[in-house]
Amino acid sequence: MSRSVVVHEYFAFSAAVAQSAHIEYHSDRLGRLVWSRLQVYSTIFKTLSQKHKRASIMAKIMVVEDDEQALAFMAEVLALDGHEAIVVNDASKALEMAGASLPEVFLLDLMMPPPDGFKLCRMLRTDPKFKSTPIIIVTALDDTDSKIVAIGAGANDYIVKPYHMKDLSSKLDALLGD
Repeated sequence: MSRSVVVHEYFAFSAAVAQSAHIEYHSDRLGRLVWSRLQVYSTIFKTLSQKHKRASIMAKIMVVEDDEQALAFMAEVLALDGHEAIVVNDASKALEMAGASLPEVFLLDLMMPPPDGFKLCRMLRTDPKFKSTPIIIVTALDDTDSKIVAIGAGANDYIVKPYHMKDLSSKLDALLGD
């Protein structure tokens, strides 16, 4: 069984990926493997994307996340997976930007300055343009109550940080019907 490699505080990969990309990592105080530099993200995903190149843009995905590092990383990962990422780091502007760009999927963080992800999810569901647009909650909140409230607010799925990018890709593929 391979140990997880935690990258930043949001994303996790196997040690095999790090070794195949010749990336140095170390163990943190909890025994997890941690990348030594943030800059390795693009190296890893360029390596992985060469194995999984897609010919055209698959979906337009809006990512609403107040952490700019996480937002930039998710945009890069989505782009490498063949999607067009629309990034919003201010939840109060998300609805307006969604109306202008008409994304096919939303990825929402929950813990953001107002409106939080729960409220934004409800706001999207009341807009006729997004009544059936898939919404995936991407958050560090791992409690049952948050999951129930998110699904009740209209989210289609829920993924907890840190997560494996293949899990997010699988969820996107399922919601997009790929």
